[in-house]
Amino acid sequence: MKHIKWLGLCLVTAFQVHAKPAPVISVDIDFVSTQWIDNLGTFRVVVFNSEVNPCFTLENYKEGTSQGLTSSQQICKVALPDHQVVNLQDDPEGDMWFEDFHWGESSLDFNLNTFNANYNCSLALKNLHQVKKQNVLAQCRLVKSNNKE
Repeated sequence: MKHIKWLGLCLVTAFQVHAKPAPVISVDIDFVSTQWIDNLGTFRVVVFNSEVNPCFTLENYKEGTSQGLTSSQQICKVALPDHQVVNLQDDPEGDMWFEDFHWGESSLDFNLNTFNANYNCSLALKNLHQVKKQNVLAQCRLVKSNNKE
């Protein structure tokens, strides 16, 4: 019986010594989602803690994740219904943030919340690779105004 306990202890110790640490997701990341879209490849959205970085990253793997990254874009700007472009990096108070990300048929949909209003936004993915990085804009529509006029 002593030999069995000793062997058990040796096995547990051996596995602990040779165990490799699991990869750790940064505490700055709030949300990650991946989606395959026909004829466009695999897309991944990485959303950061808005207090650290109000922007999100959109990655595309045209041939799948095993073939390597095709493009990566940091999205900080959206176009409001009045065609005003809002850049969340210009909001040091943190009155604007993105949330509730989900995939459409060929879009990434999410909400923009501001101090004055809430918007539904959609980023078309079809021709994303043809647009210059600084010109990538999601189109937003007003859902609710918080103005008390």
